[in-house]
Amino acid sequence: MKNVVISGGSGFIGSALAKELSDEYSVTVLTTNDSNVSTNADGRIKYVKWDPYSNDTTWYDSINGAYAVVNLAGYSISNSWTDENKSKIMESRVVSTRALVYAILTAHEKPPIMVSASAVGFYGNTGDATVTEGTQRGKGFLSDVCSAWEAEAHKLDGVGTSLAITRFGVVIGSGGGSLPEMIKPLKVRISITAGSGKQWVSWIHIDDLVSIIKLIIGGRHAGTFNLTSPKPATNQELCDAASAALGVKPLLKMPDFMLKLALGQKADELLFYSQRAVPTEVLKLGYRFKFERIIDAVSEALKSSKQT
Repeated sequence: MKNVVISGGSGFIGSALAKELSDEYSVTVLTTNDSNVSTNADGRIKYVKWDPYSNDTTWYDSINGAYAVVNLAGYSISNSWTDENKSKIMESRVVSTRALVYAILTAHEKPPIMVSASAVGFYGNTGDATVTEGTQRGKGFLSDVCSAWEAEAHKLDGVGTSLAITRFGVVIGSGGGSLPEMIKPLKVRISITAGSGKQWVSWIHIDDLVSIIKLIIGGRHAGTFNLTSPKPATNQELCDAASAALGVKPLLKMPDFMLKLALGQKADELLFYSQRAVPTEVLKLGYRFKFERIIDAVSEALKSSKQT
């Protein structure tokens, strides 16, 4: 059975991806947590210790002969954006990607494809303009991070391993991602609308995200792909969808100055920036989205959360 190696495979996205892939592939998850090192009951998912910052290269054995490598590792942007954490957000992605690329370059039997995560933050604040994979990088901290992250992955260009850069939108799903934190104010009837609410949010349901990555791996599709719904939502539409799914009507709105005071630059880039990204290249692959509308994605995610 072909093996797929996932870095960052024990997080929200990685866990869902490992489960999705395990019906067709054996899966090796690279983990920094000693307690995760094990093999699941049916032997399809194995956890191997790695530390991209150390000189220990025993995990290289997992890369040699693998069918695909999926790079998801990185310090969460949900953490506060102190100078220290911003350094961790940047460095964790660059160092992890550099380590994986070097392992592939030195492998006797190189994997045919590497899928490397990025984000639509690459594009910066684009207003109402429709953003495709050909749109140039923008300005801002997340744009800088994504650009550096992708640059490390592109060191594979021309060495025989296909490279797919996958720029994620806001990931919607039960049990993780942005939604649980997003709906906390709504539960006490405080609106999550930021600013005018007209800024665009590029989003994707977790089921579509993992299915698209599986499609890319199976077809060894190289290139850059926006992993977003073909129907971006405005910030207000996202708020309305969450309110409807929860069955609550907000009574108050958090003043914008309080959001910026509490979150600083993080508020600007995650709440007030507008990104209307569409998955042009994914649609060219013939993929049909399970969740195109934000109301359907949020409703399913919250319904699943209640059942677990």
